Amino acid sequence: MYKRLLTLLFLLSISYMQAQPFGNEWINYDQKYFKVKVWNNGIYRLSWQSLAAAIPELTTSDPRNLQVFGRGEEQFIHVEGEADGAWNAGDFVEFYGRKNDGWLDSRLYANPTTEQSNPYYSLFSDTAVYYITWNNSINNRRFTIETDQNFAGATVAPYFINQVVNQNTSSYYFGKTDFNNSTDPDYTEGEGWSGPVFTAPLLNQNTAIPSTNAVPTGPAATLKITYKSVSNAAQFEDHRYQLTLGNQPVLDSIFEGHGSRTFTRTIAANLLGATTTNYKFSYLGINNTSGALVTSNSVFSNYVWRYPHNFNMENSTAYRMFIPDNPSGDKYLLNLTALNASNSPVFVYDLTNGKRVPAVMQSNVFKLLLPNGNGTEKECFVTSTSQFINIDSS
Repeated sequence: MYKRLLTLLFLLSISYMQAQPFGNEWINYDQKYFKVKVWNNGIYRLSWQSLAAAIPELTTSDPRNLQVFGRGEEQFIHVEGEADGAWNAGDFVEFYGRKNDGWLDSRLYANPTTEQSNPYYSLFSDTAVYYITWNNSINNRRFTIETDQNFAGATVAPYFINQVVNQNTSSYYFGKTDFNNSTDPDYTEGEGWSGPVFTAPLLNQNTAIPSTNAVPTGPAATLKITYKSVSNAAQFEDHRYQLTLGNQPVLDSIFEGHGSRTFTRTIAANLLGATTTNYKFSYLGINNTSGALVTSNSVFSNYVWRYPHNFNMENSTAYRMFIPDNPSGDKYLLNLTALNASNSPVFVYDLTNGKRVPAVMQSNVFKLLLPNGNGTEKECFVTSTSQFINIDSS
């Protein structure tokens, strides 16, 4: 009976393991993979010369066979000159690369939604690896090239959502400790990089967050902010956070013990400052039953600030935008101003839906028609430059 039970448990464990995704299901072991390393977000370009030098056997392949994988899935890419089925001197490959963040670290937490305090910063490295490979298909994932430039009568996009991520990563918090001052060997709630410890009472800490070129008629701005309480005074409700956003009181929260604390608050767009909007944070001490102030400690982790922004690119060479669909048509006209493009061609990459849209310069304004996606906002990236990158030989 005992042996049968062990056999049953072994078979159940094998079945469970086989049912779990490991994240490497995308690998085809009949193909070769060559890696490139990325540590900044942006459009990356592999020239044909660098491809041929690193992968000589690629010279006899059809460029339509090429694939790029990253973050466990095939990426949208643009292969210049692939239509003729042969590699030529001026051909190149473009893809959008993301530096490494906490996307893979999330698997270390039992419940990443509540326990991973900062999904925007990796526990280990900011360098991501993308893989170049090729197969026998000519239907691999590609950016769709949009060619419609009939701007007459098109609905002008009123704004995009500018997303600003700010994080403090100067100190590492190991999570809740036990009575021996030891931490759990597993990754637990709030474990990860954060700022230095601050102690209550900490009053009226002002932080200016950007709101340049805000659209006052747009949707409300949203602040999602995460702190970690890193002490437990062995009594109920030993932490108290207060938050004012743009002079509007938006938070007064009292809670107990260790934990990752994330709060999402909004403010009407017409209340945003011309260049910055302030949030004011206070961390209040709690008195015990004897009236003495209890020592309370916390750390700041990160905030994500999203607000409606006009299409002034602020003299940047590249900009990331989150753009909603046009509710009354199938496209939006984008009028991009103050884009530092020199004489280079400008493209907007719809990273959500895999589209590459060229812009046309008219009276110092870059114009383009951006098609709708799937009914939600699209993550887009506008740029006039590509970062050249080489294949890693290690």
